[in-house]
Amino acid sequence: MRNVGLGDGRLLPLTLYALAMSFLSGLALALLPLMALAQGAPPVLYGLYPWGLSIGGFLGSLLAGRIGPCLGVWGGHGLRILGLALLLPFPFGPLGTFLAGMGGALGGVHLRAYRQRLAPEPLLGRVQAGSVALLSSGSLLGILLAGGLGSLDPRTPLLAALLGLLLLLPLALGPLGCRRLLALREGRSP
Repeated sequence: MRNVGLGDGRLLPLTLYALAMSFLSGLALALLPLMALAQGAPPVLYGLYPWGLSIGGFLGSLLAGRIGPCLGVWGGHGLRILGLALLLPFPFGPLGTFLAGMGGALGGVHLRAYRQRLAPEPLLGRVQAGSVALLSSGSLLGILLAGGLGSLDPRTPLLAALLGLLLLLPLALGPLGCRRLLALREGRSP
């Protein structure tokens, strides 16, 4: 039986990437109410922001089953960057949350599928439970950092998260490149 801990060369990049995405999502979205109001969103329309996240996440989950791994992971990454960038000016805010929610669900579904593929059947529950706990802690750390940075300006955590997402793009050429993702899907060693 293969070791599926953090030492597994194929599981580690997926886990670290998912952890970074959880952290950056928590960082970007923690102060959404303050940021939306600071950008001029009328309070009566603020409900469009969480609605956009929910609808985007729902549609991203449906779309994930229809596309391949490269477009799933990296298309989801791109949609998340675009969505968070659109949160800055008010009229685009609800569209930004929609795209961020869609990108998060799209990439998340494919990353969970790879994690399940790498875990042996007897350990599948433990691997999934451990990953949920790890990713939740990453999101919590992002939210805590957003609270500290947000005391300066509510947009600061969002800009820091956007920079972090852009810095993760080189992974597309390395451990999470399309060739490796396809090899994982087909059960081959990348």
